[in-house]
Amino acid sequence: MNLPYHIQVTTEALGDLFSPTALKIIIQANRGQDSLWNLVFGPKEFHFDDCKFESAYAWLETEKNEIFTALSENNAEAALKALGRMTHAWQDFYSHSNYLSLWAASVGGETLPPPQTTPPLHPDFIAHPDLVSGMVYLLEGLALIPSLAPLARRLLPPDAHANMNLDEPSRGPLFPHSLVAARKRTRHEVVQLLEAMDASQRNAFTMLPTQ
Repeated sequence: MNLPYHIQVTTEALGDLFSPTALKIIIQANRGQDSLWNLVFGPKEFHFDDCKFESAYAWLETEKNEIFTALSENNAEAALKALGRMTHAWQDFYSHSNYLSLWAASVGGETLPPPQTTPPLHPDFIAHPDLVSGMVYLLEGLALIPSLAPLARRLLPPDAHANMNLDEPSRGPLFPHSLVAARKRTRHEVVQLLEAMDASQRNAFTMLPTQ
């Protein structure tokens, strides 16, 4: 998912749960996952790429533990940064995997259901045996250059990230569904996190004042 859509989805999902200052920190950390360094050298788990589902969920659990550790140390900013990194991965799951394609195929018919009906955690597809995510090959960098992207896609195999992704509207009719699923998943995961906190932790986490 391209950065403007990460920002849009995160704001829509969390804007009413966090103070403006807290939300800004979350979004900055989310954006940081798509730094050039991370895109080239960062773990593929950051984006659910290369079919690294199991290790991506393990990494997310580590980040979740970091949130509670940081809050126990009265470091709400570190906790918010960990959450921002997590939101990026949750959101990329839908634009980098074939989860939505599997779901859409099960619905049948020639017309896709409305995006708002998209289920973010359908039990038949969240761990489907045919679930895959885009592989990151050496030529992927060419796909980041608009003028070279069509050539890169022709040169890369079908399972390449460049050919599978739903990162922006031109990538196909399931793009709106990817935004809805990402927003719903982000909201769901964060609400669960907040429910696991005591009142003082939750207040420190969500209501960071303007500095």
